Amino acid sequence: MKLRCFAVAFLFALPLCAGDVKPPSESGPAAVTIAGGLTLRFPSLKDVSPRQTLDVYHAEVRAFVGAVEIRSMTPRGNPSLSISDIINKGAAPVAVEIESVPQQSVTVAPGQMARVLFDVSTKKIVAALPEADKLIADHRQWWDAHWRKSFLRLDAEPLLERMWSVSMYVIGSSQSPSKPSADPLEAAIRTINRWIQTRDLEWIKKQYPPLRDLADKWDERLEKNKETWGDNNYRYVVAGEPFNPISALAALRRFYQGMIEVTCDLDIAGFATGRTGVHLARWEDFLARLSEYPMSHAYGRKVFAWSEDTLHPFLRAQASVLFPVFPAEQITLSSDPRLLATARNTLAVKPQYYVESPEIFVIAARLAHHPPEIVERFNHHFRATFLPDLATAEAVVEAIHGMLLHSHEGFLRLFPCWHHPNAAFAALPAAGGFLVSAEKRNGVCQSFTVRSEKGRPCGVLNPWPGRTLTVNGIELEVENRRFGQLCLFPTEPGKLYTIAAKEPLPASLPLRNAALYKPVTASSNHQPATEKDNWNASKLTDGARINTRAGHRGWSSALLDNPEAAEWVQIDLNGVMPVNAVNLWPLDHGDAWQHTDGSEPFVRSDEIDQSYDGFPVDFRILVSTDGKKWDEVAKRQNFRKPAAGPETSDLKPADVTGPEQFKFGARPVRYVKLEVTKLRRTRAFAKHAACLAEIEVLRSDVP
Repeated sequence: MKLRCFAVAFLFALPLCAGDVKPPSESGPAAVTIAGGLTLRFPSLKDVSPRQTLDVYHAEVRAFVGAVEIRSMTPRGNPSLSISDIINKGAAPVAVEIESVPQQSVTVAPGQMARVLFDVSTKKIVAALPEADKLIADHRQWWDAHWRKSFLRLDAEPLLERMWSVSMYVIGSSQSPSKPSADPLEAAIRTINRWIQTRDLEWIKKQYPPLRDLADKWDERLEKNKETWGDNNYRYVVAGEPFNPISALAALRRFYQGMIEVTCDLDIAGFATGRTGVHLARWEDFLARLSEYPMSHAYGRKVFAWSEDTLHPFLRAQASVLFPVFPAEQITLSSDPRLLATARNTLAVKPQYYVESPEIFVIAARLAHHPPEIVERFNHHFRATFLPDLATAEAVVEAIHGMLLHSHEGFLRLFPCWHHPNAAFAALPAAGGFLVSAEKRNGVCQSFTVRSEKGRPCGVLNPWPGRTLTVNGIELEVENRRFGQLCLFPTEPGKLYTIAAKEPLPASLPLRNAALYKPVTASSNHQPATEKDNWNASKLTDGARINTRAGHRGWSSALLDNPEAAEWVQIDLNGVMPVNAVNLWPLDHGDAWQHTDGSEPFVRSDEIDQSYDGFPVDFRILVSTDGKKWDEVAKRQNFRKPAAGPETSDLKPADVTGPEQFKFGARPVRYVKLEVTKLRRTRAFAKHAACLAEIEVLRSDVP
């Protein structure tokens, strides 16, 4: 998406971590040294530490300074820039003197915030910027005026909407553009992806000669390094690389697929490509004879590995291992189910899940990986570490776009990864030169429109399975595929097409997980002083099923020395509905945290591992329609022995890689209660407790 708008310097409010405050100085005004070496003085305050150094890189360290809270960070993309918010938590104005060149003073009103941006490289200070929400509002007003044809409304996720809006400014701002890739193949993929998106023939004519030259070089390279054995048995090897890295395999597949399509389209348009059927046949052979993606295993799951030589999945950055999903776009929701499952497994077991690279959110959206979890991680990560720069802004827009609309499979797939009942978007660009506008209301996709910019055939995956599709009132033939019902219709440039269902649509479509975002009560809550935002019974229905070390943990009952204790947790579904299963998600999916270099075994580790911590040993699951009369639908004793060691061992079971599911006959339910009568020991707390990451209550009337 190419956008043009003003630059934004924006930082969301971040969770608070209090730092140590030293006794106040008796001489001179109180002072604090913040990130970047900038010193602030507070003449009116006496209870401020004389010199509080904040070595802050990702806003992990904060300081309370009397009535003033200081939040500082250094953006990852610009280490010379330090950003500090000075928040007046008191009842009187606070004077702040900035001791630097140039010197500057600012007064912070009660309850207000001033922002200091200090560029070390230019010694430039900008102070007293408006609050973040005001900044967003100002730029949103500008954006609305210039981008009326495109909007996004996500009623249930205002933060997500603001992230998308702000990121759009950054993408189209006056920032320096990204440096050209040093890898010609990577640059070629970007060119091909843009062509797939826009189908701009005049533009691709200018880009084709360097693409053709690059294809010649790779043709020669692959032919030179062809491995042969027997009669007509051969494969192609990426020379100079360790046994076909997964990123190179995915890139080459995308490149040659794109070259075949571009060349054919240009030939049809009468452009002299200089390529014949011989070249096309050779490229088809390359695609057929390239190796399969290298795979390995982790935590009992099949996952992608870095290369055929290095089968350990954790030796390279997580986004690189998932390169076949994005940007090479080889693995989609319509791929072979086993390949799709491997990609989802790889996403789930990567270290520092959803932390290391903003692109990981794009990958998660492309794989339709549990939408509530994407939103939960996305919101936390954006609050905690995102300062929108070009790279993160592009990922924000691409990820939210991918949650609402897929087109990279060669057809339109509406709301593939959006779980809230309501959302709407207009004029979102789709591959092939289309602008799509759609709305989801009460969980049901409504009639939608497609504007064709290039006049190419448009494919649509039926959002109403079993119903007849019409385009501008004309019934369409539907082709049944393994992944759904697909229809194709011709278009003319500039014409608007309305796609609707011939039969009436349902008024609403509920979620399969009836417990999502529903209220929870518990017998007790343990919240460590340093992680109060991470542990709470409410985390059991927030959609985040994977416990991580930041942002989300789960629920823990009170910590006890005696395992023979009773604890309980109860969910109110806010209405009676048919239910036939309950999923209990252990911490970390039951997966052990691995060392970053992958050197330790997955079950045994000297590192503190919270996987399966506190999962109940003796328990039962009860359901009720009124909260008074209860039916027992599941009961377990001595549940799940450890992988090794005695019964009292705190090691997790070896085969736990997801929820513990308890099925029963469908019945009307409003309240679900888990009663625990024997607790498991936790490694993290060194006590006995009941701990879970998530509880799902599955409706029997939703597939």
